[in-house]
Amino acid sequence: MNIFKIPKMDKEEYDRLINDNYICRIAFRGDEFPYIAPFLYNFDDSR
Repeated sequence: MNIFKIPKMDKEEYDRLINDNYICRIAFRGDEFPYIAPFLYNFDDSR
C-alpha cells in the first residue's frame, strides 16, 4: 500500500479547498481489506 502525503498548503489554500467542497472520503485499514467511508461536512469560516 502506498502512502500519499498531502502537499503543504498555506491557510488560504486549505480554507478554499475545504470551503469549495462538502464531501470527503476517509480510508480505514480493515482486518483484511481497506475501506473508504464518505463524510459530509459544512465549513464554518467565521473564526
